[in-house]
Amino acid sequence: LVVVEMAVHTLVAASFRGCHIRLQSKNPGIISALQHDMSHNSSQNRIVHQLLNLFFDNDIWLTVEYVSTKSNPADGPSRG
Repeated sequence: LVVVEMAVHTLVAASFRGCHIRLQSKNPGIISALQHDMSHNSSQNRIVHQLLNLFFDNDIWLTVEYVSTKSNPADGPSRG
C-alpha cells in the first residue's frame, strides 16, 4: 500500500489531474482496502484515507484489479 501511495504522490507532483489510474495487484488485502475505502489495519487505514483525499482533491479516478503472478509484467523485474 505504501508503494501505491508513493506512486500517487509522484503522479500528483507531476501535475496529473482529472485522470484515471488503473492499479493491478496480486495482493488481495490491498485490493480490498482500496475497493472498500478502508482496512482493518489502522496503519493501512490511515494510508487509504490519505489516498482517498488525494484522489478527491486531484480529481483522480481509481480502478483496482487483481492480476495473477503469471500475468503480472512487473513481477519478473521486481524479483531480479
